[in-house]
Amino acid sequence: MLPILALSLALVNLASWYGHVLLPTAETCIWTVVLSITAALAAGALFAGLVYVVLLTAHYGNWEWLLLAAGVHFEMEIAVVYQPQRVAAFDEFLRRARSRFGGRLIPRKDFVYDLLSHGEQVRAYALIADQTPKHKNDPRHWTRFLNQDTAFFVGAGKIAKFLEANVFYVKMRRIRRGYYSVRLSVIAEPPYEEIADAQIVERYAQSLEQDIRESPADWLWQQKKWKIKRAAAPEATSATDGAAV
Repeated sequence: MLPILALSLALVNLASWYGHVLLPTAETCIWTVVLSITAALAAGALFAGLVYVVLLTAHYGNWEWLLLAAGVHFEMEIAVVYQPQRVAAFDEFLRRARSRFGGRLIPRKDFVYDLLSHGEQVRAYALIADQTPKHKNDPRHWTRFLNQDTAFFVGAGKIAKFLEANVFYVKMRRIRRGYYSVRLSVIAEPPYEEIADAQIVERYAQSLEQDIRESPADWLWQQKKWKIKRAAAPEATSATDGAAV
């Protein structure tokens, strides 16, 4: 009974914390997130004429508030691709809290079905793209990131090219406690004939590294970004190696 009790208490405490962060009132959350859009454009004008938009952000600043604020300020529906929690009740709580102001969560395994079933409906797909591809079959892009060989998912680039969507990097900066500014900058746009999937991911990684170097404390270092190691490249074999003497 003790392990079950401990798990229950942990879930209660975690739910309480998330309740404070994810279920705020407008006065304590949404209106204290200051949206400063690139080139002083409103989000509606920035997305004007676009059918699909891909928003790439990270575990940086207050990403939970970011979705809530976007649901208020963006006229376009924000659909977030995410990995469901193992505990069904907790996953349901997070889905309800995160979609409170209009955001919609899509389990990663259901993304393709959701994409095809909504046709030409105008929407923005948001991804927290700094997660690590831990499974051996996950396609990955390796790059030098914070002086380390680092793996990133290539899915963001594939999604952008499939949708012919503009890709925006979402920069969130903490001004002071409870106040954040958000800027959107274009890191890729159609046509994509000459742009590889990895190039989009590389531009994202460079933008994120710049943010982390500016304010290291605002990034979630505990996500074990370097848990997997890059396989060593095979040594080059000279023309004389293995030759008979």
